[in-house]
Amino acid sequence: MRLVLSGYGYYIGKKSGMIVIKKDGDRKMYSVGNISELVVHSRGIHFSGEALALLMKHGVKVYFIDKLRIRGKLTPFKKGSTIFIVKHQLKNQGSPRGNYLAKRFIEGKVYNQISFLRLLRRRFRRKKDVVTSLSTKIELLKNVIGEIGEIDLSSNMFREQIISKEGEASRIYWDALSSLLPEEYGFKRRMKRFDKPKDPINISLNYLYTLLASQVWIETELCGLEPYIGLLHKDSTRRPALVMDMMEEFRVSIVDKPLFTYVFKHTKKPMSWLENDGKLTRKAVETLGGLFFKRIDESVTFLNRSYKLKTHIGLQCRRLIKYLMGYSDEYIPFKLTK
Repeated sequence: MRLVLSGYGYYIGKKSGMIVIKKDGDRKMYSVGNISELVVHSRGIHFSGEALALLMKHGVKVYFIDKLRIRGKLTPFKKGSTIFIVKHQLKNQGSPRGNYLAKRFIEGKVYNQISFLRLLRRRFRRKKDVVTSLSTKIELLKNVIGEIGEIDLSSNMFREQIISKEGEASRIYWDALSSLLPEEYGFKRRMKRFDKPKDPINISLNYLYTLLASQVWIETELCGLEPYIGLLHKDSTRRPALVMDMMEEFRVSIVDKPLFTYVFKHTKKPMSWLENDGKLTRKAVETLGGLFFKRIDESVTFLNRSYKLKTHIGLQCRRLIKYLMGYSDEYIPFKLTK
């Protein structure tokens, strides 16, 4: 079970081996053995030391999100042969093998963008102009994948070339999606958090990508990977580069598809998701969080293995390790199946 806390004024304590959550006079108790994750989207929260110790003892992951950023996380101290894995991460940075992984991350992302646009083409099949437009975008994305495949892994300009192609694919993809949304949404292009978007779609995407980053971050650390040593994104003390790398192949499947599917079914609701100051309302946070956590708990089949999406994230981390350490000569990015 996953607990998601949003709002203000929570107290988390312990009583008789149970986790106690209090807020505004309400009191609920949970068996810690039934809790797998605790997501805190709140500033006004207090933990007792006993509650934290109990959560860590039972392997419960706790992470904190505020203003669309990951503020911190608590994970049980369980790591394997981390130093050997980290050495291979460093060894592969900038090498043809490392560049191969960077290329595969982006190929997986673009492949999933194509798959999602195909799903939307079927959804809007009765609108000929939409079908024609989406078909054109799909062909353009196919061309980008072909050009990505031709990039020389040994080139000194590899990173610049792959980032350029990723940007080209993103422009095509987001232009296709923006054309399907009502103009009143104000979604003209994809804008990240530092671009300070004011429309509900971009702000929602930024929040959901933050949740995805949290999930990927935890899985990379539990596998023994160093989140700040990237293969595609540049190393930075401000963001975990490897987490950004691993997110690429899951963005469409875990965030874009459920969000836009919801929006197309409830066209008026996104307009009420923002406060006057441009922040997500509490109800919007609950709705979006519900979409995200429902999605990662869905079972999908990939490489003939049917697991929940959150499990596939961990499996991809393990496959990455096998490639980094030379136990495998191939890495297959996660692909959208449904």
